[in-house]
Amino acid sequence: MVSKPSPVMDALWVFISLWVILALVLLVVLVGLNSLPASTLAAAPSDIYTPTALLPHTPPSSTITIPSFPSLAPSERSTSSLISHQETPATTGQDSWNQAASERLHQASLAYLAPTEKEANALARRMAFAGQSAHASNMCGPLAIAILRDAEWLDVDVDLHDFWLLSFDKKPAIVAETFPPTHFDYYHFDTAVNRFDFSAFPLLPGDFVYLYAGAQGTFDHMLTVTRVDEGGRAYTVTNLNGPNGYTVQEVMLYDPGQPGTGLFYDYTDKEKNRYYGLTGYGGFDVIRRKDPPPTRSTAQRAFIEQVNTLISQTGGDWRVLVREVGKQDIYNRHARRAGPVASLSKLPVAMLFFKSLEPLGIPAAQYRAYITHYGIDGRTYAQLLQAMLATSEENATESLLRIATYNGVRPDKMLAEWGLEDTVPGLHRSSARDIAHVYELLYTGTALPPEANEIIFEYLTENRSNNDTRLGALRDLVPEGGLFFNKRASIIREMLFVGDSALIVWNQGGKQQAYILVLIAYDDSRLPTTYEKLEAAFTAFAQAFWQYAQSPAP
Repeated sequence: MVSKPSPVMDALWVFISLWVILALVLLVVLVGLNSLPASTLAAAPSDIYTPTALLPHTPPSSTITIPSFPSLAPSERSTSSLISHQETPATTGQDSWNQAASERLHQASLAYLAPTEKEANALARRMAFAGQSAHASNMCGPLAIAILRDAEWLDVDVDLHDFWLLSFDKKPAIVAETFPPTHFDYYHFDTAVNRFDFSAFPLLPGDFVYLYAGAQGTFDHMLTVTRVDEGGRAYTVTNLNGPNGYTVQEVMLYDPGQPGTGLFYDYTDKEKNRYYGLTGYGGFDVIRRKDPPPTRSTAQRAFIEQVNTLISQTGGDWRVLVREVGKQDIYNRHARRAGPVASLSKLPVAMLFFKSLEPLGIPAAQYRAYITHYGIDGRTYAQLLQAMLATSEENATESLLRIATYNGVRPDKMLAEWGLEDTVPGLHRSSARDIAHVYELLYTGTALPPEANEIIFEYLTENRSNNDTRLGALRDLVPEGGLFFNKRASIIREMLFVGDSALIVWNQGGKQQAYILVLIAYDDSRLPTTYEKLEAAFTAFAQAFWQYAQSPAP
């Protein structure tokens, strides 16, 4: 008698057979993957593809050669917005350079003397730091900064409005921007000014002093030490309230030989100054320059004045940086302030993409072949780079940022390593300083292999519409053999923003010149402007820069 197969046993054998087949299929897949190139394995999402032929990107007819300057390093950059306040006085090397700079400071201060309240109010209005609200009673901050600015003790161009009624502890970013810790030391003292020993820590010319009112005072006050005489007496030019109203006078702050005399003691004398205002009870801050102020040529001074006039006439909120590569900044206006920059943030995305090829083990010499053979979202990487850098396409930017992250690059960490403190590509935020630093990294070759830098620069040279406006006006002025790389941006609907950036390299008199220019401007309710005004101003800026760059001793 033959036994009849059990239905349960049949089902078990079918189940076991299916698992065996699945295991064999997985084994075949793993063997096949092990035979593929590493770069293929590292490719990203499922929509990456390999074109059957080389597609779209055609390099310019002549190969662009980026100069190599191993000795050039990125500009020194601060990693903190403000140094911790110090109670311990530090030594300074001012004595070696301070004499000429101090005389310049003193002379600059004398231009602001106003012996009557009428003259003081007229001076406040001319300084234009608060429109109709400008008054001799509230001009201490703008006045102290204007003196430093005019004496060329500051490395940056300053909007006097920033220091109008400024509270130090509430807006440290403005203070750090104006007095970068790379060039200035910060000191804080809790001792009231009338009880402080200035023989132990004497003030020096150029010191910016912030007096805290304290519980017994009625107002905070800002001033600049404009000179110190042979007897160690410190002086300032500041606005004062008195029997004849508000005036601007040169006054002594203290006399180390006669303790108890000087403005610091008047400010804490309730009998004498009760009706005119008391301050300094809460201690004070001192910001002191620790290296020589920038040396400016006649041509640079003329350029700065020309740009300031242009900005004043145009209106808007400007952030500007003009830098000669490897040297000091020529013009710096709010360059550390971050904000929406639209397509100007796309250059860091290109850098992140090429950085992400390194973990894949792709040799730099094969970058060009790789980006023309592989891609994502239906396009090659070459097509995506071209769309992002040449035509500012947003979808291409998102694709490249996504694949860079997939390949193992953390954008925030990598940007920080490169020294880009203000840049968030996904939010299209950056600063003029960071954008200039990107150009400098590309030019000096300190972030990516030269093959990657060359490809990025090629896309920045492709012709676009209206390329003769804004900084594009410089394109035809660059001598034959020179290089002009340019990226611009605009926002019109959600807000008014106009931006442009360029790296320009040429030979002049046997000497290589390399400059980075970044212009960012927004509409400002205090100083309204229009798109047409900003675009025309950018073009005028380009012409002013070229005039400066062609001067005998820029």
